[in-house]
Amino acid sequence: MENEIHIEEQILEADKLYEDGEYAECKRRLLDILDQEPGSGRAHHLIGCLYFYILDDHEKAYKHMKLAVKFAPDYPAAYTNYARILNYLNRHGELLELMTRALDLEGV
Repeated sequence: MENEIHIEEQILEADKLYEDGEYAECKRRLLDILDQEPGSGRAHHLIGCLYFYILDDHEKAYKHMKLAVKFAPDYPAAYTNYARILNYLNRHGELLELMTRALDLEGV
């Protein structure tokens, strides 16, 4: 439980760095978090956003957003951003599958 709280605090700090435009430090922190906790869906989500919206590395964005939905299946923002990536990459079959699952999730 203590480790989970520590990870959440680190994600909040990384999110603040993202919002402040401190992208290099944000990426470094997120990679550190994922080294500690590879199953952190919210960390995968944030680094997926960083890769997609800021660094234009769409394949890494795809990989991390897919993991975000896997590890944080109740986190609506992951579905929204993953859908944008799938649409951008013209992966419409995967997009349809994702949106079918997401319709059952509150907040999507």
